[in-house]
Amino acid sequence: MGRRRRTWVLIPAGIGILGLALIPVRIAYHAGDGTFTRVTGWANILALSVSLVALALPVATIVAERLRPVSADDLAAAEKDIASSLLKSEGKFFRLLIGTERPDIRRIDVRFHRRPGQYRTAGGDATGSLEKVLEFYQSLNPGRMAVVGSPGAGKTVLVTYLLIRMLQTRREDEPIPLRLSLASLQPEEPIEAWLIRQVSVSFPDWRRAIPELIRRHRILPVLDGLDEMDNGPGPAARAEQTVAKLNDHFADIEAAPFIITCRTGAYDSLPVGPDETTVVEIDPLVGDEIAAYLTRQFKSADDDVAWLDVLAPLQLHTDTELSRRITSELSTPWALTLAVSAYRNNISPVDLGLADPSTDGSTRDALLAQFVPSITALHRSYNAEEVRRWLNTLIQHLENSGSRTDIVLHEAWPLAGQRRPRVLHAVLAGGATIAAILSTAISIPDPRFLAPSAFGRYLRAFPHIEPTFVGAVLVVLLGAVTLPAAAALTVARRELEPADLRWAQLWSAVGLRRIVWGFAVGAAAGTAVGAALGLTSSLPVGWRIGVPAGAAVGAAAGLALGMVAGADPMGAYLRDPRDVLRGDLAHGLTYGSGLGLVGGIAGTISVSPAYGSVIALSVATAYGLLVGPAATVRYAIAIALASRRGRLPLRLGRFLDWGVSAGLFRTSGVAYQFRHEELRLWLKEQAVKV
Repeated sequence: MGRRRRTWVLIPAGIGILGLALIPVRIAYHAGDGTFTRVTGWANILALSVSLVALALPVATIVAERLRPVSADDLAAAEKDIASSLLKSEGKFFRLLIGTERPDIRRIDVRFHRRPGQYRTAGGDATGSLEKVLEFYQSLNPGRMAVVGSPGAGKTVLVTYLLIRMLQTRREDEPIPLRLSLASLQPEEPIEAWLIRQVSVSFPDWRRAIPELIRRHRILPVLDGLDEMDNGPGPAARAEQTVAKLNDHFADIEAAPFIITCRTGAYDSLPVGPDETTVVEIDPLVGDEIAAYLTRQFKSADDDVAWLDVLAPLQLHTDTELSRRITSELSTPWALTLAVSAYRNNISPVDLGLADPSTDGSTRDALLAQFVPSITALHRSYNAEEVRRWLNTLIQHLENSGSRTDIVLHEAWPLAGQRRPRVLHAVLAGGATIAAILSTAISIPDPRFLAPSAFGRYLRAFPHIEPTFVGAVLVVLLGAVTLPAAAALTVARRELEPADLRWAQLWSAVGLRRIVWGFAVGAAAGTAVGAALGLTSSLPVGWRIGVPAGAAVGAAAGLALGMVAGADPMGAYLRDPRDVLRGDLAHGLTYGSGLGLVGGIAGTISVSPAYGSVIALSVATAYGLLVGPAATVRYAIAIALASRRGRLPLRLGRFLDWGVSAGLFRTSGVAYQFRHEELRLWLKEQAVKV
């Protein structure tokens, strides 16, 4: 049972337990005046019955939902929604990837050629380009393509643009292309299970439909980074294992398509490549293309003068050692990005050694060394020294994690150690729950049922006390022990699944309708319970007190459930990595506020407004801020611990978003990645040298 569904059971269960917990409080005020009569007994029984019904209904709803098969309409709606969301997110990613907010693909037209491989050629022209990549791919049969090239050659640019064009022109009978990072594939995980897990993380609202979409091959995997699966030099064990898995998974599936990217050297070193796959290799940029790109970046005549020694050999088409060296150093879009970034930070091509034939291959190190200082100077939010320190921490985290490339915020808590964040979170959650229980008990104006003498009388009169009252007391005592323990154990788990709610959806037509319905149904149910209580006592008194009280508590519960239902995500949406934590926090605050609202009204009716306020505040704080959004709280604890030692910024998500806009990182689903593996490896080497 997913966490979101478990909490649908938690709310009515909590309301029921809260109702039982308030019974002895109510009885304590009347036990001494002879009113512990048939009225109180029936009230206890009805409260218990309502609690059990409230608990059973959501369980029955969940079971019925799970047993209901996924219909063709469900699958069609999921496909349409996922495709629409992907088109928006991939368009944004592509604009950041090429360094512009304008969809101008002509800055560098990535060219490629089809390579003869071990397997038969499945179609396609001998050469192609970025603008014609869709036509090239559509000519392949089967639609299996491997894109290889040197580091920074533009592999991700090519497949991302292909993905966008496929989404723009997609027909209903065509699968949905989805870019996935292969680094998240675990060694023993089957391909189908991994695909289901990855797509479900990106689109949790279609979790029930996604397995069927995968089995029917309605998702076309665009698998990025086969070469990034193995860390450092040595045998490419994980990459070889992944290719074997792909071949096994698609062995009995006729024409099932996929696209994969890999560096040329890593791909050529594989003993066996993907079956029946057309391999295309990205061509290095030539002198004219390099010169054309650079001149488009110039803003004044001074730029022409500064780059004259670099541009002249390229534009004159001279076959000299210098022209060959310049072309070799600047033959990829990534290298051009490094050079232009350094120049915009007042580092001239002469200082970089681009026009000096005697530099003997040190230009690449000079370009990489200037990248972090350049982007921090151009995007003024952080200084280069602290950015380098934070990047080293993230690189070390990637080295220690199984992913090696993906920085996922709700899984980043080991940045502060494997044990400290979990222990501290458990202590805070358990302590907050104990504080909530104690503050609730202490705030009772006359807590006679807690006095030692009262317990003595209860024990002596045990054979004559109603079983319902004894059960209520046991629930209170048991809850005082088990709730803190349960809270601590829940948040101390190693893997925490973040929930998801969107407050903005409350103002939509569907969200408002769910709030109104929840409020109306809750008020009606509460009124009915209050009327039933009224029938068991003196009608004038029972109806005058029971009906308004029941209506108030029921309306509060219905409003809380309506708000939760209204904020529950409906369909796919543009989800960035920080949305995961935002949704988890919204989930905890919404549920905690709902529980606090119901408990506060019940406490106000049962005892006093002051007592109700204490209940509301205690429940909302303990659950809404510590226990409910467990993934977000643990992340916040870990980042606070790491930032105290200067290893990370206090607002890590903001820094990573800044890095995306500055060209340091990129996003893949809900993960951040270094924009280029070469930069990560270079920074790692520099950290080792220091």
